[in-house]
Amino acid sequence: MYLSRSALRGLLILPFAALCIAGESFEDFQQSQMQQMQQYSAQEERAFAAWKKEQQRLFNDWQAEAARYDNTSLRSISVEKHSDQAVAKRDVNYDGSRVEVKVASFGNDSAQLHSNMVSLVNREAQKAIRQSDPESMKEVSPSTIQRHAATVTKNAAISVKKKHGAYVAKASAQTDLYGKNGLMQMLTAHNPAAPAEPTVDSGDLPDAASFTSVIVKAQNTGYSTCLIPTFVDESGTELYGPRLVEKEHAINGMVQWTGSLSKARSHDRAGNKPLVITPAKTAGKRRLVFSGKDARMLTALQDQADVLKKCNVVVIVQ
Repeated sequence: MYLSRSALRGLLILPFAALCIAGESFEDFQQSQMQQMQQYSAQEERAFAAWKKEQQRLFNDWQAEAARYDNTSLRSISVEKHSDQAVAKRDVNYDGSRVEVKVASFGNDSAQLHSNMVSLVNREAQKAIRQSDPESMKEVSPSTIQRHAATVTKNAAISVKKKHGAYVAKASAQTDLYGKNGLMQMLTAHNPAAPAEPTVDSGDLPDAASFTSVIVKAQNTGYSTCLIPTFVDESGTELYGPRLVEKEHAINGMVQWTGSLSKARSHDRAGNKPLVITPAKTAGKRRLVFSGKDARMLTALQDQADVLKKCNVVVIVQ
């Protein structure tokens, strides 16, 4: 732990009295005091300069990582500097089904630095949770998000190490997107009642009950990853959404997100006979609009199979 200059002067009063008894002059004592303060100041400056280099290196590395995912919605990385004292990264990874936070900071007092890191991780965790699906998270109360962030923070790995005469702290924390402890459970806690299921004349359609899943080719629509996707027809009737699925399946993700048709077909959710459909357009950030035969097939799946209720849906995005 380092002392301020005023505190250092205060601590030198008693040594000065002892030196006077020993016969040392005030001029000698003053010179000795100045040398100690200069050494302390130089050490502080070296430690801070070393930290600034490390902070910039981390910032650059994380920015480069973020740039690699600029053209994909499967992963979103945000990097932020908190003045000269800290740098943070928020990583929302739909491909890996998790959200991760990393923070690094600097200080002269290890205990205070650790306390500051807990606050920083909590704040970044709340930001990352909202970043995971901004539209859906608007429907979640701030207190619910804060409680989840507190759990994430409690399980964070925080290390404080002495470096260059000061202390550098690093922390990492993560939460799943899906599962009983994931973000999805916040959104499925209070599902509204399902709308009446539409009926469809399926006489000229393939047998809906024969399909094991639905693969949606949305990579050319500009559609982006989200926790609560919704499919509608051109009249706005809901064909797939949170009110039409079983909660026990929805909590593990309403859809599986992927970047190619080959990966979609090989996923466990796809099964051996997926229905491959293409949306006509997007409507807002979470809605895909289907028309014609594809819309009718989705309606038929509601009537004749459990594919949609069990969330056997894979969506391909850019």
